[in-house]
Amino acid sequence: MSDTFDIELGLKDAFDDTTQQPSRRILAALSIGMPPGDAFYAARELHNAVQLIVGGTRRGRIKLAEILGARCDDYQRALWYAVAGRNHFGVLSDLGWLVEQLDARLKVAIEMSNNGLSVVTDDAPYACDGPRGPIGVFTSDFDVSAFDMLSDS
Repeated sequence: MSDTFDIELGLKDAFDDTTQQPSRRILAALSIGMPPGDAFYAARELHNAVQLIVGGTRRGRIKLAEILGARCDDYQRALWYAVAGRNHFGVLSDLGWLVEQLDARLKVAIEMSNNGLSVVTDDAPYACDGPRGPIGVFTSDFDVSAFDMLSDS
């Protein structure tokens, strides 16, 4: 028995599954190689912001603007732009699905580590801690297309 486990298998299977929605396959591909904790918390933060927007809470728009304008790596922006053109239910569903995948991945990584086993990931897709290009300037009233129909604020 090997003392290593490829933590990417679930995401790779989701990416390779041609019956899976294309947006989910893209989200899986964007997450391969991300550290398990970082990926989970980043996806969950984005999902929570979208939930707030759909719920009509201005705080959600503020949070999304902060996420998209952050000077960190491009992972969360990549996730957002992979789903941004979809309707709000599609975005929520896809990001919720990703959070579930990443939560399971993180739990496996923790369990493996607790049992003295090594977790193998692919190479990190983001080679630097900061963005690789210009960052847009987002305010809390920027257009989020289909989401704008949901809120009066």
